[in-house]
Amino acid sequence: MGNSTVQQRQREDTIDQLNILLCDELSAIMSYDQALRRMVSPPQFVLGENRESHKRRSILLADAISAQGRISDTGIVIWGAFGHGRSCDDHPIDRRVAIVDLLEGEDRLLARYETARTRVDDRHRQLIAELMPAQEVTRGRISFLWMSGTPPPPLR
Repeated sequence: MGNSTVQQRQREDTIDQLNILLCDELSAIMSYDQALRRMVSPPQFVLGENRESHKRRSILLADAISAQGRISDTGIVIWGAFGHGRSCDDHPIDRRVAIVDLLEGEDRLLARYETARTRVDDRHRQLIAELMPAQEVTRGRISFLWMSGTPPPPLR
């Protein structure tokens, strides 16, 4: 395999990883929008801060993809109860269930960042290193909500 083929494959793998992260960040934004609108007694400040953090990261990822001459893939899946057909769009979601779903989503996204860090080219590895601490913070905020007294949800 020629050097240019290896470089092309690395470039494609990098763009794929950035697209995965972008889709997950957009999913997070939509999930937080749903949580703010539908959660019973939502912690407005924490949810709003997390939403904005995901928004900032999504812009940086979209810019990085565009700089490679590609259009961002925007396949989005809303997290947990916020996207399941079992709950209508206006139906309130129990705070405990919502926090568990947000925490699971944040955990998955953190794992995606850890995976991407090993699969992108050197230039974009720096971008991932800059974005990852913010993901750790958003995950930590939701974890704190969970640990500060939100009891486990009933089995689904």
